[in-house]
Amino acid sequence: MEIDIRYAKKGGLEAYNNEELLFYSTVNHNLFSRNIKVFSNDDILVLELKISDLIFTNHYKILFQNNDFIDPIEWIDVGHIYFSKNKTLIKRYNHRIISFYWNYYYIYEDVKVAQIKHNVKYHPSKMIVIIEDQNASFLNKILIHVLAMRTADPNDD
Repeated sequence: MEIDIRYAKKGGLEAYNNEELLFYSTVNHNLFSRNIKVFSNDDILVLELKISDLIFTNHYKILFQNNDFIDPIEWIDVGHIYFSKNKTLIKRYNHRIISFYWNYYYIYEDVKVAQIKHNVKYHPSKMIVIIEDQNASFLNKILIHVLAMRTADPNDD
C-alpha cells in the first residue's frame, strides 16, 4: 500500500490513499514553540503536540491523544513513538550523503514495517509511505508521526 503525503495550506500536511484523505495536520507557531494538531478525515482531533524550542534541543509534550485511532502514546520525539517499554516504533535513516532522496524507514522489534520515500528535488517535496499489508496495523501510528514531525519542522530531515 502506498500513501501520498502532500503539503497543505498554512504549513500543514495531508495523507492520501488513492485520493482519499486519511489524516491532515495543522501548526500554530510562536517564537519559542509550535503546537501541532493531527486530525482524521472527519475533522476529529487525533493528536495535539506542543514542541518547545530549547537551546540545541526540543521538548515534546503530548497535550491530547485520541485512543480510538492509536494506542496510548507515552512519549514521542522526532525519531521515536513510545507506546510502552516493550512497544516502540523507531525511525531510521537510509544512507545519504549528498542526495535529493532523503528516505527513511520505521522499525518495530528490529523488523522494518514501513518505508518513507522523500524526494526533496521538487518544491514542495514529495513523500510516499510504503507499507505492506501485513504491517497495516502500524499505518495510523506512522502517518500520525510523519504528519506531526514533518509539520513541526519541515527541514527536520
